[in-house]
Amino acid sequence: VMAARRVEPDREERVVDEVARCATDPGLRANALGRLRYRQGRFEEAAALLKEAAAWEPWATARLDARVNAASAAMECFRLDDARSLAEEARRAAARCRHPYYEARAEWILRAVAYRTGRATSPDLELLDAVSSVGLRDVAALLCMNEAAVAWRAGDAETARSLSARALRQWSLTGWVPGLALVQPLAMLCGEAVDAEEER
Repeated sequence: VMAARRVEPDREERVVDEVARCATDPGLRANALGRLRYRQGRFEEAAALLKEAAAWEPWATARLDARVNAASAAMECFRLDDARSLAEEARRAAARCRHPYYEARAEWILRAVAYRTGRATSPDLELLDAVSSVGLRDVAALLCMNEAAVAWRAGDAETARSLSARALRQWSLTGWVPGLALVQPLAMLCGEAVDAEEER
């Protein structure tokens, strides 16, 4: 299932269908199907399935993974109160078991919800430094992009440009194309120079 997340969606769907037919673990089925629904943009279904997966999971890290992914799906379908609640729950659980990756992902969701609801009025650079210091490049890039948008909305063009450029560098290193596609227009809007082909 994890390998199938890296291939075309049709192939992932075939793998998940096979797992759903064969697996006796309801948490595994719900998690696999929830992740697939997220990738398909079916966020309502994804959120419900991932919450179900979190309820079934016996392992703390698997529960954290499902809960954070459920929060992300809830955020994407604009159920922002649910997203905040799930992310806060995941953040507390991750802090208790000292899991910085899931704590950072939960923090990113909380900041993204704060941006979407207009409650984030200035970038949280301290949080960004903390996440970066742990070496969580992908989460740091997500936070950079979010905090760049917060800065841009607040009228702080230089911080917005700096943070969006930082996110571009992070995602260039990881090669995550969707992240690059999301942050590049923001970076250009904030005045970051790009080559002529990218601008076109």
